[in-house]
Amino acid sequence: MLTWSRQRLRRSNRTLVGLNCEPKPRYEWAELTGIAILSSQNQGLRLNQIYDWISRQFSYYNIAESS
Repeated sequence: MLTWSRQRLRRSNRTLVGLNCEPKPRYEWAELTGIAILSSQNQGLRLNQIYDWISRQFSYYNIAESS
């Protein structure tokens, strides 16, 4: 239940004190995708690689593993 609440509050761009949540990045998804692709070695990534890159660079987008 805590995981669901944390994700819900992240989506509404609120900050949770003590849970180490990051604010939402100022970039749009298209910009994040472009940055991810341009920062790769061969300037080409698959969709899952783009998602992985974004979640590593911006903890706001980390998805909690379901238990």
